[in-house]
Parts: sequence; structure tokens; C-alpha cells
Amino acid sequence: MSRPCLLAKESLFSLRELSRKIKLRRTPHTLGVWCKDGLQSATGKQIKLEYVEIGGAYHSSIEAYERFIERLLEE
Repeated sequence: MSRPCLLAKESLFSLRELSRKIKLRRTPHTLGVWCKDGLQSATGKQIKLEYVEIGGAYHSSIEAYERFIERLLEE
């Protein structure tokens, strides 16, 4: 799910850069899957990492990652 209105105000990173910044053992590929397909919450709802596509590559923010985790935990 792309939400440019929120992401426009945040520092964007390529998924490779973001995977380094969040300091979890998550590869850029894993983050891409979370953007494209999402993860299923305990209630069965698909939750996706917010992203924007720039030059054919996905970019997201630390804040978007934090919202993604919060939504997974809330469901």
C-alpha cells in the first residue's frame, strides 16, 4: 500500500538502506515482500508496509516500518 501523503513528510530510504537502519535481520527482499504482499495478522487481515516507488525501486521510511509493526500488533 502506497501512502505518499504520509511518506512525503518522512525521510525515505531504499529497502536496502532501510534494512540496515532498522537493525533487524531482515533483507531488502523481505521488506519488498512486506510492501507487495504484506503479512497476515492474528485476525487474518493482510498488513502491508507503506512504500513509494521511485525509479522502479521501492522506498519506505523508518516511521512507516514502525506503523507497520504497530498495525500487526494491534490486529
